[in-house]
Amino acid sequence: MTYLDDVLLKDRNKSSMIIAPYGKGKSHAILVLLNLLYRTNFESIQSFIDNICQMDSSFEERIRIVQSKKYLPVIIDHTKVSLNQTLMNALNKSLQMFGLNDVNLGTDFTQAIERILSWKKSYKDVYEKFINELQKKRFLLTNF
Repeated sequence: MTYLDDVLLKDRNKSSMIIAPYGKGKSHAILVLLNLLYRTNFESIQSFIDNICQMDSSFEERIRIVQSKKYLPVIIDHTKVSLNQTLMNALNKSLQMFGLNDVNLGTDFTQAIERILSWKKSYKDVYEKFINELQKKRFLLTNF
């Protein structure tokens, strides 16, 4: 319940850690929570929900909240790239999974590309100076 509350309640600490011996259900508990957040149809797990509500009556209100909203769980895998790149990769993967490929994340890189393209289109003299400066420093700008 603590992890579900971390998702649902705005004034909660969003960072937590699970520590328990091997085989105690840590991964299972997180997978159940993710299943609830990814789900759009709760009918197929109604008996599971009923069983949980019998053990903890406050769970029913939490499930109503989960059912009334849409969530975009972002699963972060351990990789050897920077944290920013890891977060962007995980977010892109989640967006693709939910068919939200057209969402513009507005990274520094994409904003720089957009700026260079706007120079090329609307400020040709600025664009030429930029290209000249790159050439002086032996950089090659391609695909523009």
